[in-house]
Amino acid sequence: MSTEHQRYSIENQQVAIAAYAASHKIKIVQSYIDPGRSGLRIEHREALRQLIEDVQNGRANFSTILVYDVSRWGRFQDIDESAYYEFLCKRAGVPIRYCAEQFENNDTLIAQVVKSVKRAMAGEYSRELSVKTFEGHKRGALRGIYQGGIPAYGFRRLLVDEFGNARSLLTTGERKHFQMDRVVLTLGAPSEIRTIQRIFRLFVVSRMRCRNIVQLLNAEGLPNVIGNRWTDNNVLRVLTNEKYIGNYIYARTSQKLLGPSRPNPPRSWIRADGALPRIIDPELFASAQRILANPWWAFTDNQLLDHLTAAQCKNGYLTTHVITKSKFTPATMTYQKRFGSLANAYRLIGYKRTRGYYCCKPELLRPMHRNLISQLISAVERRGGTVQFDEMSQSLRLNGTFTVAVVIMPYLRFQTDVWGWTLRLHFIPKCNAILVGRLDKTNTKIIDYYLLPRSKCSRTFLQFTERNLPRFKSCKLKSTKAFYQQCQKLFYRARANGSSTAAWLQE
Repeated sequence: MSTEHQRYSIENQQVAIAAYAASHKIKIVQSYIDPGRSGLRIEHREALRQLIEDVQNGRANFSTILVYDVSRWGRFQDIDESAYYEFLCKRAGVPIRYCAEQFENNDTLIAQVVKSVKRAMAGEYSRELSVKTFEGHKRGALRGIYQGGIPAYGFRRLLVDEFGNARSLLTTGERKHFQMDRVVLTLGAPSEIRTIQRIFRLFVVSRMRCRNIVQLLNAEGLPNVIGNRWTDNNVLRVLTNEKYIGNYIYARTSQKLLGPSRPNPPRSWIRADGALPRIIDPELFASAQRILANPWWAFTDNQLLDHLTAAQCKNGYLTTHVITKSKFTPATMTYQKRFGSLANAYRLIGYKRTRGYYCCKPELLRPMHRNLISQLISAVERRGGTVQFDEMSQSLRLNGTFTVAVVIMPYLRFQTDVWGWTLRLHFIPKCNAILVGRLDKTNTKIIDYYLLPRSKCSRTFLQFTERNLPRFKSCKLKSTKAFYQQCQKLFYRARANGSSTAAWLQE
């Protein structure tokens, strides 16, 4: 069925086919009806597909197929497609008769030529209708008439008559009642208007990220345009929709003849500026577009560093997790793009990070680590040695030749039912030895120390459990006071075995 002509209604086709059958003494035993509006694709023609399947599988209880005219196979853009379906029926021994055509459907040259022309005309009709329909939508859009779809958040569909007088608001699923009526957009609930204005203020003035705006709206239980939870894409749609400054834009994308949807270049958009009631000030909207167009350059260097300093003051330490969770701090990628790396940004605000303590009580473990390093430096200096501390690698260099990395191991679960202490060696810088402080099960204090030669740690990580701790008994220190003495033993033992410090570093 097509709706462009009354003669193509289901009822009219049935009457014409019945009259043809009666005049030719044919009994109609079954009807295949596609009550759709488009014959452009076989996927939308369930009855036609069923007909082809019945004929090919031998389930047909009929010997002839009556079709109203050639175009009823479909207005396919490839005329060979409708010819192919007719051929399938003929090959199965079921001929085709056209009830409203002026030619006999036989294998003569005239019949073949006429059918080809009519198939091309059917496809061309769809192309012409597509152009006419688009022009009609275009003229309507320029007048501010809504062209369909779910209205944007903060708007409602309003039904008006041909003179522009309001009739009623349309709810989801409702359509206009009369052909001359039109649908326009009007402002929605005041709460939605306030939410839109708030989103723009949070993004432009407070510089809050979309992800945090989403979290805030969902925490307050505010639904999005279809009543679900907000997403990042929902917020971005609000921030980029020109409807909120009164502009109606049509044909951002196009879908010709049921083909794939394709984006159109901005020069092809149909714009109706000032056609809608304004919700957002144009200057505020323009500021949001500048931020979205270049997100990591929207802040000055000092503003980025100020946000980073504020996050440090609030949490006491900085990690990528802390920066991501912060409502107002830009993303870590912003700092990497601007300063080259997150470590450079830390250095500019004077923050000295300690590696590896983001997983368990960082507010406690970081001060504990700094205190341990201070104890080790004091122990070396009391014994008459010299020591240098490297902030970046968090390691100690004794007497200019022997390097020791300092690590604290928290008590964590590293398997389903196995708890213990894990030393992740791929995080450890090049060194001769590793001093490990093992925490108790509450992760509040250090219970013992182990000095492990780096050359003996060949794995990517070591796991300490209650069962395997005796294996490391020879590396255990009584206290930090024995640290320097044990380091000297390791150094002289390595030199006696012919292994130089440089060789250790390479290992």
